[in-house]
Amino acid sequence: MIRKLINFFKDKKGFLESLGGIPGGIPSAVKQLTNIKLNSYKASIDASSIVLAHSILDSAAFDYLRVIQLVAPLEDWATFI
Repeated sequence: MIRKLINFFKDKKGFLESLGGIPGGIPSAVKQLTNIKLNSYKASIDASSIVLAHSILDSAAFDYLRVIQLVAPLEDWATFI
């Protein structure tokens, strides 16, 4: 299987030129693809961090409101609202 793939890309330089050419050849292409993947992973981690932070903030706000409701029942807050 690997031998077939190696034979498929016998002319690696020609293949890269057909893609528009990548300055620096294959090592540069590998570096560029790695950077693209790393940026994608970083973006997904950032997105999940935002979701986690929102969950923590939501839980804290809910607990804070529950404490307020226990300390001062709704009748005391009716005039304020």
